[in-house]
Order: sequence, then structure tokens, then C-alpha cells
Amino acid sequence: MLGKVVALGVAVAAALTPGVASADPSTNGPSRTGAGDPVPLNGSYVVTRALDRQTFNGSPAPATPFAAEVDFTTTCDGGGCVAHSSLVANGMPFDFRWTGAAWQTVQHFDWTCGDKSAPATVTYTLVPESSGTLTGNQIAAVRSPGCGSAHVPGTVVSPLTGVPA
Repeated sequence: MLGKVVALGVAVAAALTPGVASADPSTNGPSRTGAGDPVPLNGSYVVTRALDRQTFNGSPAPATPFAAEVDFTTTCDGGGCVAHSSLVANGMPFDFRWTGAAWQTVQHFDWTCGDKSAPATVTYTLVPESSGTLTGNQIAAVRSPGCGSAHVPGTVVSPLTGVPA
């Protein structure tokens, strides 16, 4: 199930200096259960969508995994922290906001399921780990006409990982 927009397979826009990727492990990382200080997300990461472990409405829906290099730059102000990324869908950049426990972005676009497309709300969540890597998932809430052989609305979940490039 690849969308018209292959969000993590898009070309990387602007490369940052190699070797500077960091979800700074010297900074206290977020608790998976509570809010924490932002863990800056800076530099280049290889982000992998584990489509071989993808599900649709809770049932396996495997596809071929793929990875792309993604650049991040974090800025913070009184309104919070945003990690600007080199990911773009339909001309709109993917800006991840710090939730207190993870970096998250929500996108709205048409999701392609075989020969049909359906509107979807896609949420990407990346959790900084103490090792400097990222873990998370992509969740696509696909509306009518939906996906699968019966073309039903539902939820596509794909695990994500990111490692400094």
C-alpha cells in the first residue's frame, strides 16, 4: 500500500553536515509515559519504514520495506519546539512537533490502495531513544472508499526506525 505520496521515500531536500545527526543522548530523554524536555532532533537520519511488519485493520499487510535519508533541524520558541524535516508531501513540509514524549506530525493526503485512492490522515511519531536512534510508527487512518480487497476504510500501521546517517 503505497500512497500517491510515498512519504519516506521522497528525495531529501537539503543535506546537513554529515555526522551531526543527534537525538542528543546526553540530554535526559523523554519518558514513554510522561512529558519531558525536548530532545533536539538535528542532522541526517536513515529512516526505515518496516512495511514487512505493516498491518491493515490489525491484520498483516506486508510490503517491501524501504529507507530514505531525512534531514532534521530543531527550533524552539515560546510556542514549543519544531523539528523541520526534509520530507515533503504535495509541496507541504513535514514539521514534527515535540509532544513531551515524542516528535509527531500529522498530514492529510490521498492514500493509494491498489487501483483506488482514499483521503487519509497520516500521523508519524518518532521517539528519541537514549542510544540516539528513533523508534515509532506511521499510522494512516484511511477513509472511504478505503483499502484492501473489499475497499473498506481502516487503519494502516507501519513501524518506523531512524538511525543517524
